[in-house]
Amino acid sequence: MKELKNKVDSIRRTLKAKGINEVTATQIEAKILELCPDFPDDWCSDIRTEVINNLVADLKTPELEHTELAPVESELETTPSLETSEELQTIAPLETPKDLETIAPLETSNHLVENTQSGELALQETSELVASTAESMGIALNIEDVTAIAENFDYASTNSDDELEEIKTAITAFVQHKAALSRQKIQHIVQEVKQTIHNLDAENSELLNDGLRSISQDIKSGSERFRQQTRQALKVFALPPSKAG
Repeated sequence: MKELKNKVDSIRRTLKAKGINEVTATQIEAKILELCPDFPDDWCSDIRTEVINNLVADLKTPELEHTELAPVESELETTPSLETSEELQTIAPLETPKDLETIAPLETSNHLVENTQSGELALQETSELVASTAESMGIALNIEDVTAIAENFDYASTNSDDELEEIKTAITAFVQHKAALSRQKIQHIVQEVKQTIHNLDAENSELLNDGLRSISQDIKSGSERFRQQTRQALKVFALPPSKAG
């Protein structure tokens, strides 16, 4: 049957394209007639695909089912024995990271409290020394000024001569700085006042000039009206020209 031979040749070319050369024409023909007994009436593309899949499946052999897997020495060597794991458990540290986490914050917080308390005490003592030194110098400082000066010193007051001199120097520098700021503010205010006066003078001068110009225009207009009225009055008294006899 020529039509059957054409199908066999077509399937054989497809198998060769897949790299399968072991299937013979007889095997292909037998598989076609097996899956499509009423060839060529029932032949279709789905049956063709089924024939090809069955032929490929027949070539596969279950080699892996009969092979024994040899033990892998590297895996056996890396797998710890039961005794080794028990030894590792006994060597493990008693303190876990959680234990350390619960202990460390307590110690840290205690140090922070102690440092804060000592720092506040030192600042208080230094502030008292700054206030008393400023009073002895005849300088009046408020609480904010005293604290600002005391925060520049890292030591508590011991009333030593060197520390007192440094505090006096700091007080003097602080007072001079505030005085300089006050001078800047005063100069700024004076400048603003001068500028305001200048602006007012300019406005007043402009108003005065506008007023004078208005008065001058009014005078000119009045003079012009006066001259017109005078000419009209003279016309009333004007005599007609005399006739010759």
